[in-house]
Parts: sequence; C-alpha cells; structure tokens
Amino acid sequence: NVYLLGEYFQDGTPHLQGDELDASMNYQGFNMPMRRWLVPPEKQVIETDNPHHYKPSIPAEVMAEQWQRFMGKIAYPIALQQFNQLDSHDTTRILHETFGDKALVQLGTALMLAFPGVPCIYYGTEIGMDGAGDPDNRRTMIWDEGAWDTDMLAFFQTAIQARKDSDALKHGGFEVLHAEGDTIAFMRQSTEETVIVIGHR
Repeated sequence: NVYLLGEYFQDGTPHLQGDELDASMNYQGFNMPMRRWLVPPEKQVIETDNPHHYKPSIPAEVMAEQWQRFMGKIAYPIALQQFNQLDSHDTTRILHETFGDKALVQLGTALMLAFPGVPCIYYGTEIGMDGAGDPDNRRTMIWDEGAWDTDMLAFFQTAIQARKDSDALKHGGFEVLHAEGDTIAFMRQSTEETVIVIGHR
C-alpha cells in the first residue's frame, strides 16, 4: 500500500507502464500546459535565457492536445493516479505566473481538482502566497492568519469539498468536449454521475 511517485520534468510515461511507478509529478501532462494557458495572451512575456521568465501563452486547443497526448501513453487507472499541481518548489508560484490575477488562480485550481489524477496544492497557494523564481517560490509559510487571503482560502475549501463529494471527479472517465482559445470544456463520467466542467480564461 505504498504510492510510488517519480519526479520528472520531462516525459515520465515510460516509467508508468504498470511495472515501476504509480505516478509522476505530471509537469508535461498537466502542469506546464495549464500554466501556459492561464497566462492571457495579452500578458505573455516571451521566454528568454532566464528560466524564470514566462513562456508564451497557448490556446485551449494546444493545452487539450498535450493533456490527451500524455494521457494516451498510459493506462487510464494510472492516469487517475497522476500527481497534478499548479505550482511546486521548483516552479514560480501560480499567483506570480498569472501576474497576480487571483481569479485565474481559482480557475486553474478548479480545473486541477476536476482533472483526472491526484491533485496537490503547494503550501500557501490556498492563502494567496506569491513567489518568483527559486528560492523566492520557497518562502516560508505565512503562519499569521491575519495576513491570509481568506477569500482565496474559502474558495479552495469549497472547491476541494466539491471534488470530495463527486464520484465522477474522483473516479470517472475523461473526455474533452470543447477546446478553443480562451475556453476549455470536458466531461467526467462515472456510473454514479456525469459532470461537465467549463473553464474560460
């Protein structure tokens, strides 16, 4: 009963064929395309030699294609075990990536919680912590609750509860229904329920 997790920034699917790891940190199959989609085209900054600069924004159809390409390389029960996150100790925080746009952070969080896999919330994201490149993204946790973004925390709690209450979001299948520009829509379906998820950047 051990969850074997690998850390791969590139393609970790060769290790996810049922005889090695249960999951990888799903950077290429979820994190990176989601982060690039969340940055609106009008705010993008072209990537330079500095690895902490923003990558160009992508439309929803490119994000969906990358999701499906990586999901298609593994058995679906493994996809349901993939470790999905919006930010981590090795990336800029998602609030920094979205230029401080809290609504985009909430959008990304809702989509992550609805996406197949095991959602992971990097400490402090739920209270509005910011952070640029390493080591700024590894700031110590803010323990003073008076400095917390309580509206953000309430959103996270509501979104997490919605996932916990949904059989389809935890165990259901996955189908992209629409992906174009600023809008993504997908279906999660189990024997118990069908959930339609729509996100608009």
